[in-house]
Amino acid sequence: MRVLLTTPYDLAVPGGVNRHALDLLATLTRRGIEARLVGPASAPAFMDDPRIVRLGRVRVSSLNGARSRVTLDLSIGGAMKRLIHEFRPDVIHLQEPFLPTLNTFALWHANAALKVGTFHTYAEASRGYLWSWPWCRWINAQLDRRVAVSAAARAFATHYHPAPFT
Repeated sequence: MRVLLTTPYDLAVPGGVNRHALDLLATLTRRGIEARLVGPASAPAFMDDPRIVRLGRVRVSSLNGARSRVTLDLSIGGAMKRLIHEFRPDVIHLQEPFLPTLNTFALWHANAALKVGTFHTYAEASRGYLWSWPWCRWINAQLDRRVAVSAAARAFATHYHPAPFT
């Protein structure tokens, strides 16, 4: 089995979503599952780990009241397509699936892979979720499974974009 994990956050900066993705990568590898993690990096990070693919320029953006270091790089579509074609994952597991562009390109090129989204975000309100509802609706329709790291994260995601969670 092959699993492609994604994180839209800067791999060069420690954070909860990246820690979660790195822990998943380590656990899958220990269990004999061939896994890769793809995400942006603003500086050399994990250069000695062939399981980690750095993809996309990092941009600092305000998301739900926080300054987040994410990729919004529209030029990564071809590289993501090649990565998926060469690695041939059985599962694509996206961290924060509503965050473009890395996750969007992963879904766009996923082919027959099972698509899992893990939701981490919680906020009191989100104009971004409301503003981007057509985008999020498309993302939701592409996902085969949805998981949330907490009840609050699940409530937040389903408040704006209802869908069943595992």
